Amino acid sequence: MDGEEDESLSRLVAEHPYSDEEDGHNYRNGHAFNGGRLLSNRRHGGAPKRTSHRVPILTIALTTSVLANVLLVILLYKGGGTASTPSFDLASETPVSCDHKSASPAPLQRTNYNSSLTAALCPETDGNVPLCPTDHKNLQKLRAEAKKYKNIFEDLSVTEIQAVYDYLRKEQRLGIRPYDDESGNHIFSIELHVPNKSAALLFLQGRGPRPPREAQVVLEQPQAWATPVVQELVIGPLPHPTYHKPNPRRSSSNVPYRFHPTYGIHAAYRSLARQMNVAFNTIIRESYGASFVNCQHRCLVLLSQKTSSAYSDRTLIVLTAYYPSDFVTINPLDLMFVMKETGKDSNQFRLDSMEYGGQTFHSIDAFVRAYRRRATPRIRRTFPKPVPGETSNPGTMDMRGQKFPETFQEGSRQFEPEGKRYIVENQHIRYMKWSFNLRMSMASGPQVWDVRWAGERIAYEISLQDVAVIYAGANPTTFYAHLSDSAFGLGDKAYGLVPGVDCPDHATFLSVPVYNKTKNGPITHPNTFCVFEHNNGVPLRRHRSDDAANGRNYGGLVDRVLIVRTVLVEYNYDYIFDIVFHLNGAVEVTSHATGYVMSQHYSTAEKPFGFRIHEDAVGSIHHHLMNFKIDLDILGTENR
Repeated sequence: MDGEEDESLSRLVAEHPYSDEEDGHNYRNGHAFNGGRLLSNRRHGGAPKRTSHRVPILTIALTTSVLANVLLVILLYKGGGTASTPSFDLASETPVSCDHKSASPAPLQRTNYNSSLTAALCPETDGNVPLCPTDHKNLQKLRAEAKKYKNIFEDLSVTEIQAVYDYLRKEQRLGIRPYDDESGNHIFSIELHVPNKSAALLFLQGRGPRPPREAQVVLEQPQAWATPVVQELVIGPLPHPTYHKPNPRRSSSNVPYRFHPTYGIHAAYRSLARQMNVAFNTIIRESYGASFVNCQHRCLVLLSQKTSSAYSDRTLIVLTAYYPSDFVTINPLDLMFVMKETGKDSNQFRLDSMEYGGQTFHSIDAFVRAYRRRATPRIRRTFPKPVPGETSNPGTMDMRGQKFPETFQEGSRQFEPEGKRYIVENQHIRYMKWSFNLRMSMASGPQVWDVRWAGERIAYEISLQDVAVIYAGANPTTFYAHLSDSAFGLGDKAYGLVPGVDCPDHATFLSVPVYNKTKNGPITHPNTFCVFEHNNGVPLRRHRSDDAANGRNYGGLVDRVLIVRTVLVEYNYDYIFDIVFHLNGAVEVTSHATGYVMSQHYSTAEKPFGFRIHEDAVGSIHHHLMNFKIDLDILGTENR
């Protein structure tokens, strides 16, 4: 390889850390290499009201599909009354505005097509959303109840996170260094260590002291032991920590460092970069209209896919080339490199094989020789550009084609004529007969704790635990792609919900403090959750009779619900999670997957494993699996 290019590549790779959240990149399954610059990588890779006796009935339905539709319904019928949603006759409700008159709401005022819309639904407005009365006596009652509640599940504050970081830095035996200092050990994450259930229940029942507030910390310790490890500690008590200990909930607090999701990624890129000589780069530029070095605005990127290191002493990493056009994962190339670790825990890699145009070569030099003697196909592709008549590339978020309707017309919206019917106090939420605590685990995502209906606990915990994605394909990348997203963090990818698109304008948006490893301290993620009341648009129950025996009548209940929503972004996938609280005592957990598919270059070998989504791309068959933990406490903890 030309010495000047080699030096440039190595320097540029070395200058970029494992994470670059300043540029909006979250490292999931490793990194991408873009002209000597590391980029983020997605892959490694009832009836009319009456008095009756009812017994608790539990129905759980869980469905999954390729589109990741998950429905978990916990339906609990309890005696002692029904929801206060009105039952009414065939005469429909009249529209109600904020002044409680029967007139229809004032016309909407459009200000922004894509996000918040200014509306004059109520007499007062803050310029973005209607401001309706918030001092309703029902809300005052909820607020008073919420203030009495002592929330032991609330996420760590900015002050608490900083206190934990300062404590760990002072513990010289741990050898903690800033995250960009490769000579020491690093703090990977800091979050709440939820107290043991036995101690928590004693406190919640008023029969025991408040459990000590503690933090759970993951340390990366590549320099601390003869065998590098990842360690999980518990630090407390907060806000002034004085001790740390191994996490007692783990069978082993020391995990071999090769299990780390980014282990070897940087080393594999360095090794490959050293082998990319001038002749190779010239061929790549001729083939794809872009290259890896000296490429200016037309640089290829490499996304990594690691094999599992649980059953092997050596790590295998597949690097696949893509065009960086929006969005990277839908612009694949038929160029990939398989990097193999030279020895156990060596963190040294060599090129095992490469693929170009469907042919396999065991070295870059062998590929160059075959190309020069025309023993391999000569690929000719161009850098992505808009098709004639369009201004953006296929796959971007820009709208293409004929717009509709031709003249803008405002769509329907919901509003709160008498203000909110729920209260949020330090992540403790009360809504009608519901009360629960909300938090965001940095590792596993959204959680609700101490879920009560009419004052009775029905679930101690409902929480997302993991999202798994299983791929299939003829190429090495999808063949090895069996992914556990929690390995790269789920909750730390949830922020930035947009009013009017991700959530209704009238929603309450909640921010969450988190530890940011690249900044070596706490930051606040804005709009991590949104909470809003919603009309489901389908009756909770209804019946119409129209015969002499049963009489001619109609009865129905509007299905109004409280929705807690968050969106977890795992590079190309956006997972929308809703926890829905119905007024009949039912809890529903739903999930929707959107974003971009992880595609591969299309070839006849890929036909059994996916669908051709573009001339040169195949959407590989895969499954999304969402794992939820549900700890039911119906009529006690025994559930018998």
